[in-house]
Amino acid sequence: MCGRVALFSPPARVARFTHALESLDSAEWRPRWNVPPQRPVFVVREEDGARRLVLHQWGLVPGWAKDPSMGARLANARAETVAEKPSFRRAFLDRPCVLPVDGYYEWRVGPQGAKLPHFFTRRDEEPLLLAGLFEQWRSTSSDEVLLTCCVITTEPSSDVVEVHDRMPVVLDSSDLDAWLQGDATLRHTLLRPAPSGTLHHHEVSRLVNSTRHDGPHLINPEGTASLF
Repeated sequence: MCGRVALFSPPARVARFTHALESLDSAEWRPRWNVPPQRPVFVVREEDGARRLVLHQWGLVPGWAKDPSMGARLANARAETVAEKPSFRRAFLDRPCVLPVDGYYEWRVGPQGAKLPHFFTRRDEEPLLLAGLFEQWRSTSSDEVLLTCCVITTEPSSDVVEVHDRMPVVLDSSDLDAWLQGDATLRHTLLRPAPSGTLHHHEVSRLVNSTRHDGPHLINPEGTASLF
């Protein structure tokens, strides 16, 4: 699964990298190094013939859901079943998006069962482009409209397998048009592990285990966090 991400690149950089129009109020964004589900994340999606960078809440709430709290359980969708599961299949057909992040965390089970966090980034230091889906949920009792998203996960590549048995689907920048504008059949061909050598990871401080902690020190290699 993918349950924590870092978003610290300025929106303007992310928009340039994804060839998107930045549609954010500057007051909506601040750099964050420890973002869990149910919080706002960057989303790139096609809207009115243009590619836009916007904020959506992480955790998909299907349009038919009676209670938006359902999104807490739908931060991830499995590539193997995303086209069939009722919670995701409609979004997979016509609501693809990309979640650009600077990195994500995954936990390896260490000695005595301790969970040791690792931070994953691209080796080339460009943003990670995670394949995702989005939904628009409308309350039946008020004017509330909630924009939500999820990350699609797949089997791990050789870069990830020593830490975890799942990884997000990482798109190449050259895949953006196919993912965002193609049909479901074309998108399905992109649901694969990233090529070996795409990702780098290192162990980080267990401070990241608590979402109360935030700051650039969280992504430093373990043993150096106290120096900053």
